[in-house]
Parts: sequence; C-alpha cells; structure tokens
Amino acid sequence: MAGQEYLTLSFALITYVTLLHHVDNISKSPSAVGSPGLRAGVEVCKAKLLKFFDKSTFESELYYIATVLDPLFKISLFRNNPEYFSDT
Repeated sequence: MAGQEYLTLSFALITYVTLLHHVDNISKSPSAVGSPGLRAGVEVCKAKLLKFFDKSTFESELYYIATVLDPLFKISLFRNNPEYFSDT
C-alpha cells in the first residue's frame, strides 16, 4: 500500500494545526465578535483542541519524527507555525 492511499501519523500534527487556524479565524470573524455565546463556544473548542494536541505531542515524540521524515512536510510545518511549536 502506498502512503497516498491512507493517512499516516505525519498527518496528525498538520490536522491539529489546520483546525486550530480555522478556530482562530472563526474567533476573529464579525459573527463571533458580535456573539458572546459563539465566542465562548469557539474558546471551548480551541481549549479542547489544544488539550488533545498537547497530550498527543508531549507524550510521544513519534508525531514529530513521522512529520520530519515525511517528504511532504519535513520541517516546514514547524517552521511555518512557530506559535504551536517551540524549542523548549
């Protein structure tokens, strides 16, 4: 089976980062700014995503290794999203 036919571990980090970017965009939208309920829901969504993102990545280095070894991503994911990845 080729890697193009199924998702691999290297797609986990990009999926989290993409979802977090979408949630950030929604939180800055006029409809979210004007609606306290929607804004609260978006913040809860972001907190839940960050919780699972942190749990997934801090408990296992395999996500990082798989992403760096994937020719599609290499280190570009980390370089382009410094707000989610740090050296510490």
